[in-house]
Amino acid sequence: MRAYRILIATFVALSLGVAGCGGNSAPAATGGSAATTAGTGAATTAPTQVASASPAAASGLYLRSWSEASDPTGLYFAVPEVISEGQVRYLPELPLTDQPSAIFTSPVSRTISPAGQAAIAALAQADGLLGGASSFDCTPDPNSQPTVGGAIPHFELKVDGVTHSISGSCFFDQPTGAAASPVPGTWAAFNDFAGHVSNLSGWLGAELGPQVPFVPTTLIVWTAPAADAWWGPFDAVSSSPSRKWPLSTPLATFGNQVQWNGVPAPDPSRCTLLTGPDVATLLAGVKGANDDTRFTDGATQKVLAIRIVMPGEPTDALCGQ
Repeated sequence: MRAYRILIATFVALSLGVAGCGGNSAPAATGGSAATTAGTGAATTAPTQVASASPAAASGLYLRSWSEASDPTGLYFAVPEVISEGQVRYLPELPLTDQPSAIFTSPVSRTISPAGQAAIAALAQADGLLGGASSFDCTPDPNSQPTVGGAIPHFELKVDGVTHSISGSCFFDQPTGAAASPVPGTWAAFNDFAGHVSNLSGWLGAELGPQVPFVPTTLIVWTAPAADAWWGPFDAVSSSPSRKWPLSTPLATFGNQVQWNGVPAPDPSRCTLLTGPDVATLLAGVKGANDDTRFTDGATQKVLAIRIVMPGEPTDALCGQ
């Protein structure tokens, strides 16, 4: 099974809200814990209560939710869900497969009413997440066992013009079952908010519109010889017909040499932030291609990885860091 497709599926499952818009399941924000809805740990800083959010004030809500793993390439695959301008934008769930997968998966969008946005803001306030705290971690029970792996859920939430960046983790086994009224400002309250946001269809179904395609305006594009692409492994001989490189910029010099922590990568991967008319040209050129498709430009042959950039999403770490 292709390692990077497993990564994608893992991050889609953990990236809060993707499944929530596409289905009716409500996965908890694990942050490393197997079942964590009853944690009791306090936030690192006591939150300050704020005024209730009204539908009018929350109609300009911005919410970006994603999960972060320790692997530095994980951020590339962890495409966030974003609520902005009255729209919920996300990637549909990708199936696990050991076959070549489409090189590009189109994101989708649903409208969310002002009342739906207000409900999200009000829940964040009720759960004590809109004050001074930024990290909500559980306090392990003396009998808890540490868990291995997992990803840390993050939210960037803008309400009434104020941006709140919060995260929570619990790398210990926790009791199963949800607390009826979690104590505000605790891991349990953070997990309550995460659980609701991960199941928008079940929570705010009447406030959401139908799913429609979302055409991205910005892409991150990685290129590399198939033998050197870190997002592989790839078949030594591709079963897919090669494609002509669709852009006017030569494939050999397209993008910039990747750096990790300021040091050039040991492989010949190149990466770029693509905007403007080239976005539509590239997407038309890769339509029907899969992750084993080789793109050729003269004597140069490479494989591609394409990632959308969501509205308001920072891009500084998506081409290395």
